[in-house]
Amino acid sequence: PQRNLIGISVLLEAALSSHYPDPEVTIAALEVLCNCCTPSRGVDRAQRSVRSLARHQNALMTLLALLRYDNAPRAADKVHYLSCLVLLGLARDKHVAQVLDSLQIASTLSRIARSDPVLIENKRIH
Repeated sequence: PQRNLIGISVLLEAALSSHYPDPEVTIAALEVLCNCCTPSRGVDRAQRSVRSLARHQNALMTLLALLRYDNAPRAADKVHYLSCLVLLGLARDKHVAQVLDSLQIASTLSRIARSDPVLIENKRIH
């Protein structure tokens, strides 16, 4: 329904933080998306619809942009980490998986994982 599209749109807009420069808003939105898109026992059916809605709302573009997030160095590593988790959850959708495969996102994620954290105190997140 329409309200589900609005909900996903609000989360993606908040995650991209074009109107909300506070990194805590970005992190909170990504945490909600992560909870909605990543596998959890017994709720995959509901998550399938969320993944589909996210795909139709261009979540991939938002998440790929967030992999390069550098607005707030203290939050950058956590934003990168959560973006990766949401991408992994979305990749359970076969259409998303095909797009990510064609973009060769695995090599990008591998490069991010091998790189140093933005801030050394974020080593545990990275």
